Amino acid sequence: MSEVNNSTVSIVVPTLGDIERLRVSLPTLVRALEARGFEPDEIVVVDDSGADRASTTVPEVLGSLDGSQKRSVHVVATTGRAGFAAAVLKGARRSRGSLLFICQDDVELTDGALKALTGAMRDETVFAAGPMIVQSNDDEGAGEFVTPHLRLSDDRLEVREATTRGPAPDVERASFVPATALMVRRETFIELGGFDPLFAPFSWDDVDLGISARRRGLSVLRVGNARVIHHTDLPSIWTEVDGEVANAIVERNRLLLRWKHLATRADATEHLVSLWRQVLEAGLMGDRETLERVCLAFESLSGVTASRIKMAGVQRELADVL
Repeated sequence: MSEVNNSTVSIVVPTLGDIERLRVSLPTLVRALEARGFEPDEIVVVDDSGADRASTTVPEVLGSLDGSQKRSVHVVATTGRAGFAAAVLKGARRSRGSLLFICQDDVELTDGALKALTGAMRDETVFAAGPMIVQSNDDEGAGEFVTPHLRLSDDRLEVREATTRGPAPDVERASFVPATALMVRRETFIELGGFDPLFAPFSWDDVDLGISARRRGLSVLRVGNARVIHHTDLPSIWTEVDGEVANAIVERNRLLLRWKHLATRADATEHLVSLWRQVLEAGLMGDRETLERVCLAFESLSGVTASRIKMAGVQRELADVL
């Protein structure tokens, strides 16, 4: 076997302890470790409920499973509701694997997916590898693969999701892979600070991670023969948050991401002109929502500064990594 395939894998699962979601993910993750057959592999479930729910629900799910690998499931808890980024980073620091597979608790891992992802990490310049994501509402079963593409259009960062059916590409380079499920190198992930809490509670943090890695000369891959099923029909943080509030967070974070990755004086000048025009047009049109979202972003300006300081020395520009 290759050195990568012999590397220890730690699976980090952030959760609020919902048993229905864990019944989707946990059995498939335990089976994946059984198939690998490496005793040091582990699953770290990070309870971010603030109520220690996983300490009850995880043993209940594991009780219905066979196999020795279920003994390698550990539950840790954050302090209060720390959020996705903090929960994942806590799990990463608690884990011991050289490779981390970060998996949301509503994701079902298909056979062979973990092996395919570890195989994609053979090249040491690869920081992250993500599977192809199939939505659970794909009733025909042929497989609708959602492939996100990132681009800069009129100084606005956009993610366009292309949905295709049939065979997925074997391996392709990507700007980022979704936080739904991805494998990363543990040491590099921790060195980067994990998912930037600037983008809490959700949205654009996975895009930022991919951009940050690529600006350091590392690669991000999508792996076609690694497949997961995302059970979007289950309740999630998105269903708990009011739609207008969620949209405001998404648009605020889109702007924060742009600010974080401004690379040159010319880039900054172009962006400021674009932002000034956007605010002026919103004011003239009475577009209160746009103005509020820009104000929300300015409230996090100190966080942007802190994130940019951490990136000191990075040379590659945003346009070079999209």
